[in-house]
Amino acid sequence: MQKAKTDTQNLTMTHSILQKPLCFLLIFLATFAVSAQNRQNPVLRGVADAGVIRWAGKYYLGGVGTNGDLYVSSDLLNWNEKIHVFDLDNEWTQGTGAKNNMIHSNDLSYSNGLFHLLFSANYWGDDRHIVHCVHAVSPTIEGPFREPRTDQWFENRIDPQVFRDEDGRLYFYVVKFTDGNVIWAREMNQDFSFAGEPVEQFSSQKGTWETI
Repeated sequence: MQKAKTDTQNLTMTHSILQKPLCFLLIFLATFAVSAQNRQNPVLRGVADAGVIRWAGKYYLGGVGTNGDLYVSSDLLNWNEKIHVFDLDNEWTQGTGAKNNMIHSNDLSYSNGLFHLLFSANYWGDDRHIVHCVHAVSPTIEGPFREPRTDQWFENRIDPQVFRDEDGRLYFYVVKFTDGNVIWAREMNQDFSFAGEPVEQFSSQKGTWETI
């Protein structure tokens, strides 16, 4: 009888211990659901393929539809402020229709004392296509950003992104049209120069839109 009573007490205690985080989780989910219903989406209309960096308590966002600007927010919801940080004006785009409105998918990072802006320049012109990746740098997040080299593009094709591993090594990812949309990766030095050859990561599944 004593053992049964003890087991019941332990079970009640365990139930109480488990009940507290469960109640907290339910309250959190309910609060989040109400909060989410009160948010307007999209939070930034007309912008796509965005890259965001958090710096000094603010978020900076670039991407398709930003035209060389970075939108600024303190909460990821309100993006009422923007600053102009880059103009697509270099030797390898001259004579084409590639202007600031051709600035597409964006990536922002910080390395080796500089902010690095990467994006796709996507211009499908009738006479000359400009579909390459641009790399620009600035000592401050608010720019202006300048290309280290204006006579050639940084890398071939679209959707660039840089990943910093836990050991501090940098890797560059990009979509190439080698067999449809194929993702390639390449190790980088801290100054964003390439440290190795591209390696294929993911290929397109046959019969899908990525192969077109």
